[in-house]
Amino acid sequence: MAAKFGVTENISGEDNARKFLSCFGRFKVGLADILTTDIILSLATFFMFSPAKIDEIRNAKGNPGNLMISLMEERGQINPHDISPLLNALASLKLYGLVSKTRQIFLRAEDKANILIRGLRMKYALWYNKIQPIPYIRDKIFCVDEIFIDSGVEIVKMSTSMGASILKGPLEKIQLKSFRDIFDNNIVTATRIILEGDPGYGKSTCTLQAAYDWCHSKGVSPLKNIDIFILLPLRLLGSISSIYEAIRLVLMPADLEITNDQIKEILSSYSSGVIVLDGYDEYPDKDSGNETDVIKIIKGDMFAKFRVIISTRSSSMPKYVNPAAVIVRLTGFDEKCMDEYIRRAVVGDDVEAGKKIKNLLNSSPVINDICQVPLFCVMFAHIVNDDSIPIRFSSVTSFFKYVMTSFYSHMWKKKKESTNHHKIIPDYSHLNKLAFDGLTGKNQKIVWPKEMFIEKVGSSCCEELCEIGVLVEEEILVINETPGTSVSDLVKCTTVVYFYHKLFVEWYAANYLSEYAGRFFSFWLSYILEEINPVDLQFVFRFACGLNRRASDRIIRYLKGLPDGQSFASLCFFEQSGEPDEVSKIVKDLCSGGMTIKSTDSRLLQRSNLQLLEIASKQGIQINFLELNNCFKECEDNTIVLHSGLTLTNLSTVERIHVVLDKVEEISRVLSEEEVNKIFRYGLGCTALKELSFEDCLLPLSFSLDSIPEEIRSRNVKIFWCRYGYRLNLQSGVWEVDDLDTLTALCSNDVYIYGSISPLLQRYAIKLLENASNYEIPITGLHLIQSFRKIEADKIVFHSGLHLACPASVKKLVINTKNEGREISETEVIDLLVFVQQSCLLEKLWLYECLLPQSIPAKFIPSILKSKKVEVDWIGYKLNLQSGLWMYPGTRREITETEYVVEVQKFRSDFRDTDWQRARVASKGK
Repeated sequence: MAAKFGVTENISGEDNARKFLSCFGRFKVGLADILTTDIILSLATFFMFSPAKIDEIRNAKGNPGNLMISLMEERGQINPHDISPLLNALASLKLYGLVSKTRQIFLRAEDKANILIRGLRMKYALWYNKIQPIPYIRDKIFCVDEIFIDSGVEIVKMSTSMGASILKGPLEKIQLKSFRDIFDNNIVTATRIILEGDPGYGKSTCTLQAAYDWCHSKGVSPLKNIDIFILLPLRLLGSISSIYEAIRLVLMPADLEITNDQIKEILSSYSSGVIVLDGYDEYPDKDSGNETDVIKIIKGDMFAKFRVIISTRSSSMPKYVNPAAVIVRLTGFDEKCMDEYIRRAVVGDDVEAGKKIKNLLNSSPVINDICQVPLFCVMFAHIVNDDSIPIRFSSVTSFFKYVMTSFYSHMWKKKKESTNHHKIIPDYSHLNKLAFDGLTGKNQKIVWPKEMFIEKVGSSCCEELCEIGVLVEEEILVINETPGTSVSDLVKCTTVVYFYHKLFVEWYAANYLSEYAGRFFSFWLSYILEEINPVDLQFVFRFACGLNRRASDRIIRYLKGLPDGQSFASLCFFEQSGEPDEVSKIVKDLCSGGMTIKSTDSRLLQRSNLQLLEIASKQGIQINFLELNNCFKECEDNTIVLHSGLTLTNLSTVERIHVVLDKVEEISRVLSEEEVNKIFRYGLGCTALKELSFEDCLLPLSFSLDSIPEEIRSRNVKIFWCRYGYRLNLQSGVWEVDDLDTLTALCSNDVYIYGSISPLLQRYAIKLLENASNYEIPITGLHLIQSFRKIEADKIVFHSGLHLACPASVKKLVINTKNEGREISETEVIDLLVFVQQSCLLEKLWLYECLLPQSIPAKFIPSILKSKKVEVDWIGYKLNLQSGLWMYPGTRREITETEYVVEVQKFRSDFRDTDWQRARVASKGK
């Protein structure tokens, strides 16, 4: 991967490593002074040293403590980051005073920077060493590095842009090999990176793997040389405006003494580092209006040189992100990722067990699509591995209900209670309302103090949720803001609870919604639904529809009335299977107004929309309009293939198809005549098709008649190229102007033709100029940048060999021969003046980065230019059209011969003699 995106500095952790070793050396000296021979021998016995080693220690010359320390270091019982094995051994030997003294020596030996980094490593180790794929399976706890699978990662927005009207050629979407690439300066150099993904796509798991890489200096990871790595779960930062306070309260163990000011001083001493802000969609203060440090960091107003990763749901992007940010999207598990996870984390070398899970995964397209979401794949694989009953699911709701049932079933089995008494998942109405209120409040609240949570839902509910594993407890430090609080009680440790994943909160909130949406009047429903953002909380709607038929009908009708709500309505539709007549009615409602399939839609959403279209086509329901927005990949065998890999067969009832091609960095994709012909042939199978249009792409300027199917002509299907306002003449195969407004809008901006672009793109520009002139549409400006070669037969000849007649409606012509060292002769200047006189609207001719004669014979200057007072400009001088002499702007003074010689010398010195001579030779050769 050679491409780079953005700008930042190289990052190194060597200085930090030296600091650690220096501090550790001081600790070892201090430890050797307090270890007596008896204590050393007791430790050697506790650590099960061999008899030979114990004898060696006993007979050591000088201080035996030095030898003991060296042996403990070799065996990993002490290291620069962790001395806990030694402390545990001393405690087991009941040497409590020595435990305290050893800890004090270690802390005194450390400077504050090392204390901060040690605290970070300790906290991250607590997080990444307790990964539970299935919350209730307590005996299956993994380190993140043991089970982490790199899923699909792609760059969807880069940090630079182009301003030219005529674009320079196509680029492919950029697929990264690994999520680690976002930390690699050689690949992504931006300092602000948004890591986006739908619910369950593994954003937090990626951040934990990054923390592991940093802590262990993992060889394959670019994080191994990072000085400082800060990982903050934003859900825990409610009402904490200071980043330094957040680090102290959330990431520092209680027994490490370090202040906010010290953390600030330490971070400011590093020229670079990494900050990961995990779960922006869960950040309580994101919409509070307060400019917290988190907001300033995202903007780039703080830690500008640090690399900052902001993970969030695709539906909840930061409003104030730095404009130079790169957006990276997690695209989920493909088949290879599924296989790898099943092998590494579930079945190991058991081939048959792996086949069983794979067969179940492929037993229905619903399950296969659901398991593109890594969280669902993980839960499915672990649960079915222990279940011999064949499993069939028709929706996401049925799948999630099965997951929840499995959680409770495991608990009942553990308690040796009969599951016959527990046929349904317990209904906790207070919990459902708490979850709903937490998600739909002004600021989302999905972390609760444990005492408050118990007060709201009851102790038995809280205990049960903790037992099945969906509720997690965590101790954090909080500031006690009660007036009159003593200094000693200002910061206290408290227990908070939050759900294993936000999807579980959405499940309980959906239970609340489904109950009330099915019972209450529609006016109440509209009021309550307005509180839910379908973009962010699609699963609340989907689960609610799957849980209650009546609620489903009402929710789908509500979503249909929202801008862009149809996509969510289609997902909800497949959560309930109704009667045939009822299904037909809903499909008609969803499809008759048209449908848009976007590249940003999840694969599951795309599949739902495709299914709806196919149902509508088979049932003869008219589809007015279908837009493929940046998701079209190719057309093969009369089938449209999307970038997601899904396919769209012929739709007999679709009337209009609009294809918007994906651009990268504002570079348009070029479709060949063969590719367009395949799309035409797809259209033949759509028997009701009346119109086919293309946007944001570059098409052939003409078609051979053989490439336009006869049936397309006989049906008179309208073919539009929206970029230029063209319509294809099916009889001649050439584009004709159909929309003058589009053409006028294009020409209202300056048009650029670069010498560096392909001849094909130059032809597009020439065709645009010709059409504008034919319809007398004013062309604001035409810039020829390093593309002008000469004038021949009243036409400009480009270096590419293409010819351009003077556009009759151009108002300004700019010729820039930068880096060519061009000396334009008197004859060429006169030819240019004759060329531009063909424009009825010409106001200016500007010549840059070239050398012109000192004067032009006035008799050869076209009279029409004189009468219209056309402005001719050369490096700031204005041509007097009456005398043919160059004048200073705004004056009547002519440049003298001496001044002209100075300009010639300056031009040739700016363009070095060797380059100038080479350019002249090359120009003559052409």
